[in-house]
Amino acid sequence: MEIVINVSDVLPRIAMVAGIISNKNVMPILDNLYFKAYSNGKIEVMGSNAETWITSQIAATSINLDGKENVSFCIESSLLLQALNNLSQKQLSLVFDESQKILTCGYAEGVFKMPYLLADEYPMPVEVDGDVINVNANALAYGIQKTRNTVANDTLRPQMNGIHFDFNVDRMTCVSTDGHRLALYRDAETHFDGNTDMTLPLSALQVVLKIAANQDEDNVELTISPINAKFTFDDGCMVVTRKIEGKYPNYEAVLPKQWEDEAYLIKQETIDGLRHVMPMSNIATSLVILDFNNVKNQTFNVSTEDIDYSRSAQEEVKCVDYKGNTFKIGFNGNFLMQALSSFDCTQVKMYMSGATKGVLMIPADDDMDFSYLLMPTLVS
Repeated sequence: MEIVINVSDVLPRIAMVAGIISNKNVMPILDNLYFKAYSNGKIEVMGSNAETWITSQIAATSINLDGKENVSFCIESSLLLQALNNLSQKQLSLVFDESQKILTCGYAEGVFKMPYLLADEYPMPVEVDGDVINVNANALAYGIQKTRNTVANDTLRPQMNGIHFDFNVDRMTCVSTDGHRLALYRDAETHFDGNTDMTLPLSALQVVLKIAANQDEDNVELTISPINAKFTFDDGCMVVTRKIEGKYPNYEAVLPKQWEDEAYLIKQETIDGLRHVMPMSNIATSLVILDFNNVKNQTFNVSTEDIDYSRSAQEEVKCVDYKGNTFKIGFNGNFLMQALSSFDCTQVKMYMSGATKGVLMIPADDDMDFSYLLMPTLVS
């Protein structure tokens, strides 16, 4: 039995699938990639961490299965990737010794051997049967990209350790929060005749993001069952993952509906100002203070101080406009820079109601339905 491949053609897909494999697997077989070769020249490659399965299709240059229609086998993921990464421009011949379970890999200048396993013990993904939704690929990728940085890592509330999706007749909503920050994206082009929701692990969605961002088609087929979710792509890729159990927090309840103070920030000016003062901030808190004045409505002051080390910094930052009360509000400077950096626009609206309540940020041009909620740090 022999399979011939061009390494440069198959390596990106194999590496993508291998990205889901955990460093510490309960089942040793999951250290391996699962391959299923077909006599028509196609090869299915699969990886899993026991919660998520990633499947992709690769094409061989030639396949000889000794008269069989298909053959399945497993190869250690890390070992295979190491070998292929060093042979990225080579054509590789894989010859299987079925008696000793040894794979001989030959190329023009050399050869290497490695063991392979039968695929009988490899755990296959479950069949996912449930609600089917056609999701816009660009909207799906954008929603994951904009909400992935605020996913929690909370052992006490595991339902927050992923991105939550709500689907109804009006829109798709993607949201994540770690209790200090909340990012929310709504897409009005994705519709579902009913109401359904799911919370999915970030590790699975990072792979979905990579695949969706490179799709030419408009839609991805999403199937949601009570326990699992499946993303099916036109290029043969498929992601099956278990939903995170537990009720997701009522994010709508924490979004402010009224506010007293409005600042129209110039995104890059504000980020630059924060970067200039942050080196002098307290390492533990990264506290920065924004000082808004209703008289000086086109600038505001950014300052920080570390009393223990007798250091401080302050800078006057330009803004488009400010309407509201004169007051100071504190933030974790790193969180604030991450929040501002998540916007694609040049100006960001910041809605506030004093120094103790959550601050809502949205794009000033309103072109994208994206919101970011950031909780302030109390200023003594």
